[in-house]
Amino acid sequence: MRKSSFEKIKEAKKRNDVKLVLSGIDDLYKFLLGGPMLPTQRRLIYGTEFGRAYPGPAGCAKTSTLAAFAWGRALLVPGSKIFVSRQNYNDLMDTTMGAMIAMLDKLPKDILLDRDKSPPLKWWVKPIYVDGTPDDLQVSQFTFMGLTDDLGSLKATCWLVDEAHEIEETRAREVMSRLRAPGVPKEDYCGVFVFNPPSKTHWLYTACTGLDSQGVKVSEPWLTTYKPQPNENVHNLREGYYEDLTKTLTSEQKQRLVDGDWGSNFSGTPVYKEFRPEIHIKKDLPYNPHSMLFRFWDFGYHRPVCIWAQVTPLGHLRVLKELIGQDEEVEPFAMRVEALTETEFPMAEVRDYGDPAVTQHKDTGSALTKLYNAGIQILYRPSKIAEGVTLIRNLLGRIVNGEPMLQFNEGTCPSLIDALRGGYYLDKTGEVPKKDGFYEHPADAFRYGVINIFGGMITRTVFHDLPDNLAYDPNEDE
Repeated sequence: MRKSSFEKIKEAKKRNDVKLVLSGIDDLYKFLLGGPMLPTQRRLIYGTEFGRAYPGPAGCAKTSTLAAFAWGRALLVPGSKIFVSRQNYNDLMDTTMGAMIAMLDKLPKDILLDRDKSPPLKWWVKPIYVDGTPDDLQVSQFTFMGLTDDLGSLKATCWLVDEAHEIEETRAREVMSRLRAPGVPKEDYCGVFVFNPPSKTHWLYTACTGLDSQGVKVSEPWLTTYKPQPNENVHNLREGYYEDLTKTLTSEQKQRLVDGDWGSNFSGTPVYKEFRPEIHIKKDLPYNPHSMLFRFWDFGYHRPVCIWAQVTPLGHLRVLKELIGQDEEVEPFAMRVEALTETEFPMAEVRDYGDPAVTQHKDTGSALTKLYNAGIQILYRPSKIAEGVTLIRNLLGRIVNGEPMLQFNEGTCPSLIDALRGGYYLDKTGEVPKKDGFYEHPADAFRYGVINIFGGMITRTVFHDLPDNLAYDPNEDE
């Protein structure tokens, strides 16, 4: 039985027919890359999953990783049929091909046995013979092609896609279905997709996480994610690379291209254009057990919300945490809120604020009674939506003692932060916030809390520039 590449890795030694001195397989990749493998590169290359993803920021060596992966397979797994692709063939030739050629130039001249320069370009490569069996005399083959072309009846053992965010999911699935060329052990079949993280609305986010753009699980992930750590490759970049890059990017671009995180991409005009993640999002906001703890509620069976916040002595509102339910009655949701409050905010004196029109809602009219019976008294202040929106806009623009008035704890209130980034946006008329069924709920809960805590600030000065697109019917509370 033929050995897999992973068995051969353990046995790889210096070979006379290839003038490389290798103490192990790591040295081959070090030779190809011009330095030791990065930690995440190494885990990807030695992984065993059928489908793999390598999402990372600019400058994290994605294309070099893909090229080294390709060469390692061709040299260590004789008979490999490796496809290297990008959406557009010309882009592939201008980018990925350069990394492949740079590594080819380091190898002995007899490694490249032949080539066909007519599109799709093909190379035939002599493997490193690691055990001398007849099967190891098989030649490996590279095919370079764009994914706008018809795949016909192509078969591959390994398919590598650069800038995978450019392609459609149907084409990615088709690529994976072509991993059926005979001749290699089953462990050596794989598809690898490298890319800058796109928005959470992109198919790659669901393929890697199993979640939709609103954080709801909709499927099992079919790609295993190998995510480079921030600054993992910084020693190979010029000094100040990321600092200079940040100066030219929006906050959302920085999120994807510098931090390497999935982005936020929303389809409308944000209600809160004044929100700036680099200013308003804070790390490790402290809980003060000697200060009042506020809970902001939005009711409803499908997406109940509770947000925890405190006000500092200087008047800063610190949002500490959120909890969002799904298809959950008010009593069990309230029990979860109470339990979380006890464990994460011990000794807290709590005050609860909610929907000013809650008593008029058919689906939440009984919620006040149920909560009261559970020892939770919801306070509310009647107001128009426009009043709360404008007040929040005003507060987002305020700095007190060098700190923003509104602060949001990183990592513990993601839905509210995404709502402020643009998930809570104006509908197609440009006149009212979109009722999207998800971001509207944390946005509403937050507004109820703000209007109760800071409602006394509402004056003609605050509202003199109230835009027409938020001029609601004065008889409509919500």
